[in-house]
Amino acid sequence: MLPHLLDVSNKLDVDVFAYDYLGYGCSGGPDALPSVRAVLQNIEVVYEYLVNDLRVHPDRIIAYGQSLGSGPSVHIASKHRIAGVVLHSPLASGLRVIRPIETSVWFDIFANIDLMTKIDVPVFIIHGMEDKDIPVTHGQLLYENSSKQFQP
Repeated sequence: MLPHLLDVSNKLDVDVFAYDYLGYGCSGGPDALPSVRAVLQNIEVVYEYLVNDLRVHPDRIIAYGQSLGSGPSVHIASKHRIAGVVLHSPLASGLRVIRPIETSVWFDIFANIDLMTKIDVPVFIIHGMEDKDIPVTHGQLLYENSSKQFQP
């Protein structure tokens, strides 16, 4: 992701703070197991670090999440003050990626669709029409359930 993030930073003249999830990439070592709980704890730690240690005002934070990363980005936007959210090929929920369901169930992961109404900042959704991994219907569902839709 580094080349992409550097490009975003340079072209938009913004600072980018990127992190790995425990158990993914280089984080946690060979024994670290990825889990939803760990991923959500990671984004909470990142938010607290940005706001409390680096003194970044919440109104200057835009969460960007791509694919699986849409889960922690939607989570943080639904719980904390930030300026906005960009979701790139987001998933409506983990279970909905493998099975079309109408209503979330307790064992679903990253049920972004249920959190969208709790987000009170602009949400911008980017999704390819021919995405083979996460169908565009996920982005459309999230857009329809967003309380502050950002029109492209």
